Amino acid sequence: MRSGELIERELSATPLRSESAAFPHVAQAICARRKTTHKKSGKETIGIRHFLTSRSAAQAPPPRLARLVRGHWAVENNIHWLRDAVWNEDACRTHDPNTACALALLRTALLAPLRRAGHHSPQQAVETFAHKPHLAIQIILRQRLA
Repeated sequence: MRSGELIERELSATPLRSESAAFPHVAQAICARRKTTHKKSGKETIGIRHFLTSRSAAQAPPPRLARLVRGHWAVENNIHWLRDAVWNEDACRTHDPNTACALALLRTALLAPLRRAGHHSPQQAVETFAHKPHLAIQIILRQRLA
């Protein structure tokens, strides 16, 4: 959550019979609603996401579903968003799935040495290395020696 924002979350689940849905083994449909209000402007934005799960209502009641949904988006926020913010990944226009996968793995692997070297903001580190590439080389050499 950004400072200056108020967030309200609401989650609802609907039991489904797998034979009535297009997905085998589906047990519940989940609707996650998020309303964000910017404190200064008062502007509200509403986001709705839908999920399907094979877990029954007994296996995954609403509090557990909420944790599962947050866990799903934690990956998006921690890795995918970071790769896009640092390396502008979404602008990459490769059409070869193997190349796209290799680049994603490389971008993710590059985050670890930056964090181990004490860079809390990979984006700032990349900007620094653009002007001082010798610092990036030092980190690479330290990783090889460790």
